[in-house]
Amino acid sequence: SRLEKTYTKEEILALYFNEYDFLNQAVGLKSAAKIYFDKKVDELELHECAMLVGMFKNSSYYNPLRRDSLVHHRRNVVLFQMVRNEFLTRNEFDSLKVLPLGLNYQKISHDEGSAQYFREELRKKVKSIINEKDDNDEYVRVKNDGTKFDIYSDGLRIYTTIDSRMQNYAEWAVQEHLQTELQAAFKKELSWLKKDNYPFYNGISKKNKEKLIRLAKKKSPRWRTLHGKECPSCGGTAHISMTSVNAVDSFSCAGFGCGQQWPKLDEKQMEVIWDTPTKTKVFTFDGIRDTVMTPLDSVKHHLATLNAGMVAMDPTNGQIKAWVGGVNYKYFKYDHAGQAKRQVGSTFKPFVYANSMRSGMHPCEEIPNVITCVDAGVDQEPWCPENSGGEYGDMVSLSHGLANSMNTVTAYQIKRFGTESVVKLAHKMGVVNDIPNVPSIGLGTVELTVKEMCSSLSTFANQGVYIEPIFITHIEDKNGNIIYESDQITRQAIDPKTAYLTLNMMKKVVQEGTSIRLGFSRPYGGIDFPVAGKTGTTDDNGDGWFVGLTPNISAAVWVGASNRAIRFRTTRNGQGANTGLPIFGYFINKVYQDKTIDINRGDFKKPDIDLDSYIDCEEYYDIQNNSGGLDNDDLFGGDGDDF
Repeated sequence: SRLEKTYTKEEILALYFNEYDFLNQAVGLKSAAKIYFDKKVDELELHECAMLVGMFKNSSYYNPLRRDSLVHHRRNVVLFQMVRNEFLTRNEFDSLKVLPLGLNYQKISHDEGSAQYFREELRKKVKSIINEKDDNDEYVRVKNDGTKFDIYSDGLRIYTTIDSRMQNYAEWAVQEHLQTELQAAFKKELSWLKKDNYPFYNGISKKNKEKLIRLAKKKSPRWRTLHGKECPSCGGTAHISMTSVNAVDSFSCAGFGCGQQWPKLDEKQMEVIWDTPTKTKVFTFDGIRDTVMTPLDSVKHHLATLNAGMVAMDPTNGQIKAWVGGVNYKYFKYDHAGQAKRQVGSTFKPFVYANSMRSGMHPCEEIPNVITCVDAGVDQEPWCPENSGGEYGDMVSLSHGLANSMNTVTAYQIKRFGTESVVKLAHKMGVVNDIPNVPSIGLGTVELTVKEMCSSLSTFANQGVYIEPIFITHIEDKNGNIIYESDQITRQAIDPKTAYLTLNMMKKVVQEGTSIRLGFSRPYGGIDFPVAGKTGTTDDNGDGWFVGLTPNISAAVWVGASNRAIRFRTTRNGQGANTGLPIFGYFINKVYQDKTIDINRGDFKKPDIDLDSYIDCEEYYDIQNNSGGLDNDDLFGGDGDDF
């Protein structure tokens, strides 16, 4: 055959072994060795190998978890064939055939392992690709027989952009900061709350608190079990039905190998269970902990646990390299990387500054540091933001305003240029979700995803070119035919000059502003390579952000409680410089220290134009003093909406 002309019999057998479905989520020999024996392939004993070979005849029939004696017999048939073909002596066979299967079954769950959140995002994306239809309501991608592909059984090969090294560094960075420092600080701040309010902020109404508790209970495994939505034994959801056990209405799970039954309770009985201490497992950053507490207290415990989202990508090609949607997929399934939308705080300010510079402002232009009020519309109070530190007076440069995240400087720009052009620019640069056309967006009252913030601000690091982020390059069928290739949107979102000037100002944020601790001697600091960044913190300290840019790696980090009504009391602990920034620091240090990762460790590429008078403020002031009264637009030129 054609296959035999291309490959040797040993190679064909190896290909078959590596793709065969051994059941119980064991696909391929490496996976089967791990799941059935908790071993690597080269650690398997001869009789264990024989069992796996025996399953080739029909793994559903010869399932070692359900038909022990049948599989034992089948294994011995394989061993006897080795005797017949002189690979085994009769004495060796007699010794091996009496051995038990020796299973050490390792149940593999999608809740475990690396990149759990990404794997779920990948599953959803592949499913949408496979289910895509044309204008005639026909599937775009079909098999040779005309039927659509099955993502689980058709042997699809999915090629992703995720870098396993960066993914591991990102997951480690989140765990490291929250475990060693931040969760303890958060717990200490929550201890100041009124007992009846815990873990919600003290100003919350009783009605809202009870509503949020009800919603949290509904999202818990306990609620799903009590209401027959999830099996307490296998965790399955698809095969649960009503039955009667000893004349008691009960739920029954018909999932593979399960058969669990449990009683259906009325509302009063359920409430008793919620308040009754019981053995349970809860998540902690030191590991899953066995404890005794009421189910309601376990819900509050998880509500009081900090969460995080992080996305890292290459700004030059849009390829996502790391995706962390939370701290533990089993306990917190909501994805904070691509699904959750949170207020972005001052990480939105670079859009405002870029819009001002393309409209004629200069990075060195000085602005009065005074409270500026902006008309907020009909029947609305004027918007008059104050600086976080409450310091005013003197004149400050545009660059100094961004470096120190001064709200007065942002308000000045919003009043001068409005918000419509800022909204338009942010969308051009990659923001997908709606942005309200109100003055307060200048301070980041808009709610966006971590993925959006990463991809849009990455445009500054790519000379103003926006490239749509992707995490799949292509998909092949089992025969190697390409059935899908990514098709990215690319556009010049902002002119290269403005992009570089904004980037240079964001470098000063790290060098001398709110992100200066990245250069300090700290476990996550000591950074001596070019980094641009911006911190972000919401008014209530509920959301902490950091977006960091390097020539080849951009990363956005969000940290906060899953529920917005649970937050830090103090800005000292809740600010982005203390929550998101250290995670970026841990991550980027690991990436740069790994010499196996091929990235540009130099500086950002500069446009092929003279920018000295934009970067060197002394030169700018000399030009101003000798300008004869010309304004910045005449001297330097604004780019307006050319891009």
